[in-house]
Amino acid sequence: MDIQSVILAGGKGTRLGVDIPKCMVDLHGKRLIDICMENLLANGIKEYTFLLGYKHELVKSHLSRYDNIKARYSIDPDTSISWGKGKAFKYALINHSIDRSKRALITFPDDIILDSFVYKRLLEAHLDARNRYGILATVMLVSRTRYPYGVARLDSNNLVYEFEEKPFIEIPTNIGIYIFEPEVYDLVMQKIDLDYPGPLELENTIMPILAKERKLNGFLIDGKKWLPINTKKDYENALKVLTTP
Repeated sequence: MDIQSVILAGGKGTRLGVDIPKCMVDLHGKRLIDICMENLLANGIKEYTFLLGYKHELVKSHLSRYDNIKARYSIDPDTSISWGKGKAFKYALINHSIDRSKRALITFPDDIILDSFVYKRLLEAHLDARNRYGILATVMLVSRTRYPYGVARLDSNNLVYEFEEKPFIEIPTNIGIYIFEPEVYDLVMQKIDLDYPGPLELENTIMPILAKERKLNGFLIDGKKWLPINTKKDYENALKVLTTP
């Protein structure tokens, strides 16, 4: 696959109750970063840029086992604070860790996708939409997701006639995996301010602009194929799902 992968692996495992980078969390004897790499390698990706932050030495040392790839590393200058994906991405552009002549598959190893060849299909859909509509980016979406709260439906007297705990909602939901054409890098350079006092995310800076300009394509996958791992409960669910025959 003629594309570079930019892996955002700088986050902490705070909500999981561990003092290690989140990508180094163990799941049935494999680190989350290994599960991510296995899928990317199975899709033929050989060129990688790792955006690292918290305890980056652990991650970089672990990744040295992948000696059959071309790897570059961009380390946040202040790893004691959260920059956000937007700042980390721009910093990697500035220090030339990202090849600005190539499109990028942007992903992170915090979640698991139960589809071995999803990235090939994502690229095919992206290239098709680029040829048809001139899009500059594609976002991977799950077709539905579980709403984290109980939902009540009221009648005209405010009496609850139906109550459902944590229902699935049929709204295409972003899971943080993108393909960017090189033109998007110029937008990142223009819109992301490294001196801004706080984290900046791609989702609230770059993606709304692309959507408004009708340059953003959506690629839907089945929500059952996505295992988010943000909390201890998510982690326990992933353990259960991955041990089920």
